[in-house]
Amino acid sequence: MTTAADAVLTPLLTADPGAPLVTHYDLAAPSRVELSATSTANWAAKIAGLLRDEVGVQPGDVVVCDLPAHWLTAGVVLGVWWAGAEVATVGSRSAGAAGAAGA
Repeated sequence: MTTAADAVLTPLLTADPGAPLVTHYDLAAPSRVELSATSTANWAAKIAGLLRDEVGVQPGDVVVCDLPAHWLTAGVVLGVWWAGAEVATVGSRSAGAAGAAGA
């Protein structure tokens, strides 16, 4: 089964796996976090494993994500997709009908 995570990550991992994919600047800290496509894919795989093995998320499930605009959110969303589930945000129609696992 091809997932949304495959569609996003496979071309990036093929083209240049070590190139920066996600860069987050925290002006309050000040700090910078930079993740390559390889690191981002690894993060997403770990999240997918957690969702499947510990939470019981199955392909086709809806996972409601109530997360801020942050670099960690990218890994969580890709992980949900990697698990074959759908991402819904708080307040979306999918979230209201889901009764699904929350991230």
